[in-house]
Amino acid sequence: MSNAKPDDEAEAEIVLTLETEPDADPDGDDADDELVGELLSAVLEVQTERDSRERAQAEERAAKRIDGVELGRLVELSDQGPRVTYPSCPTTNGLVARCAAQLTDAHVGGRVALLFENGDPALPMVVGPIHNDQALDAVDHPALKGLTIREDENRIEIQCHKAIGLNVGKSTIVITPAGRIIVRGRHVLNHASAVNRIRGATVKIN
Repeated sequence: MSNAKPDDEAEAEIVLTLETEPDADPDGDDADDELVGELLSAVLEVQTERDSRERAQAEERAAKRIDGVELGRLVELSDQGPRVTYPSCPTTNGLVARCAAQLTDAHVGGRVALLFENGDPALPMVVGPIHNDQALDAVDHPALKGLTIREDENRIEIQCHKAIGLNVGKSTIVITPAGRIIVRGRHVLNHASAVNRIRGATVKIN
């Protein structure tokens, strides 16, 4: 018996070659048949498992595939390309997209039309900006279902179980449920007309 195993495991095929000796003992035929049956069962089990795994992967890719135009938002124009966010974006900070249109700083923060290479949600391409865009995000957006808004005489309180990010051009503020607040920008000004206090268990500068 010999096994042939190609280098690419994803395309590997199991090949079995059974060789019998001419002078083999006739009384051992039953044992040989049992061994052959076990080997064939093992091969079929491996093949079935591999087919099931490939079908599951294909179904997962098909479920995530995006065909057609999807609306996103232009976060910034970086040296690598335009960074965009969109409902099916796999990251919270957006992704750098390929671009088929001319964009300027005036388009940052606005909505853009996106296509996806081979339907892959991780490979966006900006088709162009949305002109005369007066439409707001839908009030029934799924993300809003996790928000709780309370109002009293002194303030409006917004509660959310997820992190909240505010992106405007090259400026970002992120608030996480773990108590972390991240402020990023090219220039950050902290000004107080009275006392300006910095308090913490540990205070680090640079």
